[in-house]
Amino acid sequence: MTSSTTMNAVDHLKYLVEEVGHLLDAARDSLVNVNQHGDTEEFDEQIDDVCELIRCAQREIIEAAAAFSADGDDMRTYHDGQPITASCETEDNCYFTFTFHPSPNHPDNRPRDICTVDGRDGIRRRIVLQPGRTVAAIPVEPLRVVN
Repeated sequence: MTSSTTMNAVDHLKYLVEEVGHLLDAARDSLVNVNQHGDTEEFDEQIDDVCELIRCAQREIIEAAAAFSADGDDMRTYHDGQPITASCETEDNCYFTFTFHPSPNHPDNRPRDICTVDGRDGIRRRIVLQPGRTVAAIPVEPLRVVN
């Protein structure tokens, strides 16, 4: 085995898989044991513990990606300048975020209907991936009964 100071993306991804995997396993185990005793204060502490494990996983992911980022400004774009995500507001303070595949020609990136969501406001919306890497929430007209 040789030691090298050269950054290797594959090695960072392998590290990330292991590190985040352990954190998420711990979060899952905590959820399995949540509130088995019915104590509300203990329940709140257990949920806080799970949330902290998830935050740790998020930090590990960000640190791994930052190791290959020229600066903090390019953490939201791929190397070719394309955005990694696009979001749209589905209703007041509710958002849908789509993550683009890193390969620009991947079929997941093609314009299409992604899903339909029912809002708390009673309006059904189609979530549409549009040309130009944008996402839109388009209200759907209710079906009319024809006699």
